[in-house]
Amino acid sequence: MRDDFDYTGLISQLEDHMKNPRFYGLLDNYNAKATCLHPDGKGKVVLTMQIEDDKTVRCGFEIKGCPSLLAQASLYLDSAFNATLSETYILAGNILKQIKDDDSKESRCSMLFLTAYKECVEAYYEKEKEERITTLTF
Repeated sequence: MRDDFDYTGLISQLEDHMKNPRFYGLLDNYNAKATCLHPDGKGKVVLTMQIEDDKTVRCGFEIKGCPSLLAQASLYLDSAFNATLSETYILAGNILKQIKDDDSKESRCSMLFLTAYKECVEAYYEKEKEERITTLTF
């Protein structure tokens, strides 16, 4: 961790998203859906999105896993409404590249959600009618 960064605001945001997750629950009407599974069977992210004009209009998710995964998914999706779909897709890919060699539990949880997010966006762009299901390998 950087010594010169004030983590107070970030920690407060994460706690808020953990206690009051946004977008929890799957959408009935969506045009993209993806599921990402942890190889040990202990983690799972299901993400549904309604996308229009390169923007996320609505989204919903369900998870099986650690509380940090819940907070991360809620926080990322909350911030996705302020950016284009392509911007958030690129950001997810960049984060995945940065943490791909990190073997920590936290990084694996991040990989789980971010992979589901990328798969959901790709499913939308490729006009897939079926749910995408991906299992991570570490």
